[in-house]
Amino acid sequence: MDDTLFLIKGTFLTKATNLINLKLGAKVTGASDSSFIDGPVKKTGNTAFVFPTGANNSYRPIEISAPATTTSEFTAEFMEDSVMVNTDNRDATLSYLFRNKYWALERNSGSSNVYVTLSWSASNAVVDTFISVSSWNGSQWKDLGHGTISGDSATGTIKSNTTAAYYNEFTIGYLNINTLPNIPNCSSVQNPAFLRFCLVHTSSGTVSVTAPITINNSAALGPGFFPIPIHSGVILEGLVGGFATKWWEPNCPLITADHKAKYEVDNPAFPIINLYLFSIQPGATIQNLRIRGANLDHKDFNDPDFLCGGIYVQGIGNTAANILNCEIFGFSQAGIWKNYDTDLLNIDNCYIHKVKGRSKYGIGYGAWLMSEQSPIAQVVNITNTIFDDCKAAIDGQDTL
Repeated sequence: MDDTLFLIKGTFLTKATNLINLKLGAKVTGASDSSFIDGPVKKTGNTAFVFPTGANNSYRPIEISAPATTTSEFTAEFMEDSVMVNTDNRDATLSYLFRNKYWALERNSGSSNVYVTLSWSASNAVVDTFISVSSWNGSQWKDLGHGTISGDSATGTIKSNTTAAYYNEFTIGYLNINTLPNIPNCSSVQNPAFLRFCLVHTSSGTVSVTAPITINNSAALGPGFFPIPIHSGVILEGLVGGFATKWWEPNCPLITADHKAKYEVDNPAFPIINLYLFSIQPGATIQNLRIRGANLDHKDFNDPDFLCGGIYVQGIGNTAANILNCEIFGFSQAGIWKNYDTDLLNIDNCYIHKVKGRSKYGIGYGAWLMSEQSPIAQVVNITNTIFDDCKAAIDGQDTL
């Protein structure tokens, strides 16, 4: 393209061998959720540029500052994939990373280091502005800091505070709680806002729930509230009077939510993870809690496309995700759903029940544990666990 690319309606689908190349002086106008480039796009020149990237009906641009030379070339693409960015190797200033939505930004020609501006939308809205631009250098996520931040929790942009030195993957990361002022007491969490804050900003250690938490009218908490992440090295636990209280013991803390989300089979615009109350990574633990969903009456909210789930297990790692001493009930899709790629999962001393509903879609799994066929054994250990009143207790093909 030598001049202007007008985006009005519809999506360009590109690939590395068949991409759009915007030459020196070329511009783009009109990009939106209705029209963007799904795949790589290249820009040549020495002016700042907003790459009109996106995927699955979501416009997710990435911007670079002006390179030094007219022959500088950069290629950008927005990606939805949890594999390439699934890592615990990150700067100490970072905690949770947006692992499944990121950008591939390559410097094809020239040596200019540029500032990078990333965006977010309602599909992965931010909880607060304690965020940073993060760059993968080949072995570790580096914190590029935060310069200008604009927008609100649903839509906005963040500019890096320093120029990037490596051009691989870029994503938004939350800042570690140890770097933040006026933090809540994560050893005694008693409301939904503090629960989410402590979990997204804690990179290791324990977050303790010490009283019942009810998450009603979830939209009022912001579009990015669910699923609440529990990442590697973090323990989410119930605690009463300084003691861990298991689900069958009196006063075990109860977390209940009315959360539900639209789901259509094989439609990436409505990924299954959006249904879930929690997402847990390898090396993380959730224990000593009662977790109740919005489906106790076994209805599907008068709309069969809207479902709810309990705990989504995702990511690749050498350590197990652990769900221990928990009661999980009142969901329609599944109490526990293991992503295909997750290798190790322990479910011990749990009570999983009242998981069913009425829908044309597959629902009602106490635990959905199927995996990809792989030379690496994907192992789920289930010990002393009760499944009751589920449409299907366990679905576990290709899992040992």
